[in-house]
Amino acid sequence: MKTKHLFFLLVVSISLTSCFAVHSGMMNSSTALNQANFIYVKKNVQGKATAAYFLGIGGLKVNAVVQSAKEDLLKANPLKANQALANVVVDVKVSNTFFGIINTYNCFVSADIVEFNR
Repeated sequence: MKTKHLFFLLVVSISLTSCFAVHSGMMNSSTALNQANFIYVKKNVQGKATAAYFLGIGGLKVNAVVQSAKEDLLKANPLKANQALANVVVDVKVSNTFFGIINTYNCFVSADIVEFNR
């Protein structure tokens, strides 16, 4: 009888030990595109950053992950004179495994690069 209970407990534990993800995102841009004085240079450029935590220790703070993703975007797509990021979107995916023992933050920043007329 004990073996059956132990087996049942083991099966339930393994089936409940999975990962889940939470997605969140926001759009924030200070570039005003309310006049026809610009052209799109590139659309949907992206940057990514990841931070992992074990029992809440390690990685970067969430704000630092967003900043790292933005730096990754700008490193791959440096802005020139009269250019700016527009339509900026920040997506954060938080994955939790083993009942929240390991948390992984994946941050994706995407934007369009516009160039204003001189």
